[in-house]
Amino acid sequence: MNQNASIPMNATILTVDDNDALRYTLTRTLRSGGYTVTEARNGTEALRLADQLPDLITLDLNLPDFDGFEVCRRLKSNPQTAHIPILHISATFVDAEHRVRGLEGGADAYLAEPISGNELLATVGALLRMKQAEREARLQTAETERARLELKKAHDELERRVRERTAELAAKTEEIRELTGRLLKSQMMREDGWPANCTTALARCWRL
Repeated sequence: MNQNASIPMNATILTVDDNDALRYTLTRTLRSGGYTVTEARNGTEALRLADQLPDLITLDLNLPDFDGFEVCRRLKSNPQTAHIPILHISATFVDAEHRVRGLEGGADAYLAEPISGNELLATVGALLRMKQAEREARLQTAETERARLELKKAHDELERRVRERTAELAAKTEEIRELTGRLLKSQMMREDGWPANCTTALARCWRL
């Protein structure tokens, strides 16, 4: 089974590593998995290229300008890049303390060298699937909220129309009551019955 079947084929990965040999190996492996790869040699380049919003970042910790922990912190504190999954990769910081620090600092996964190509691709694939699922969940939530607002708008409009119609009916009822009273009073004052024009007026009001 293709583990990347549900991942967009144009997924772009930013690989950050100051070691040319390791970066080359990572890049070659990722490209063999069907990904588009851009490369950065230090934290400054990584932050600049992250503005292009890659789908995932593999981030070495031992960088020449500032370490990968700091790069990760800056990326995750920036609303524009906070959603990008970050995979820490290190051949130096491999103990449990550094793993915990990396994950608590915002990284989504942590691999220690040496890494097999299959392990790298499986981890990247899992992170991209998780990102895609989160995106779909956000879209579904947004769609649900739009539907809720539309339903509320329709409900409010219906209530407004009901209030208006109720007020119109109340006015008509009062008008009919007053006319009926006048006609009854007129009938009592006339011994020869209701005038035809009054009867017609009352019938017209009831039809309304």
